[in-house]
Amino acid sequence: MNELVKVATEELQTGEEISYAILININVISHITSDFLMKVKEAFVNQRMISPVNTSLLLITLIGNLNARDFASPMKKILMEDEITKNFMQNMNAADVIQGSKDGKVLSSASLL
Repeated sequence: MNELVKVATEELQTGEEISYAILININVISHITSDFLMKVKEAFVNQRMISPVNTSLLLITLIGNLNARDFASPMKKILMEDEITKNFMQNMNAADVIQGSKDGKVLSSASLL
């Protein structure tokens, strides 16, 4: 069964500028279902609602045998289904999916914007 490992908001500081990023980490063990994508969407919405108003970054990391593009395509559709998530996504400066290996190598990446 696929697992949401971490959902958190992190503060990032570059010089004097502070940004906030929502991080969602997923262990991919089996085929991604629409029910699981809805669970990811709900986790994103819940985290965004408790994050600072200027949160403008989203990073979803996948560990497992699912290419980032194969996850991003259906996830984009689900994120654009309603006005709340559509608005949250339109206010993102970057929203990316990265497939990584357990040893930290980037295997694939895709944008959700």
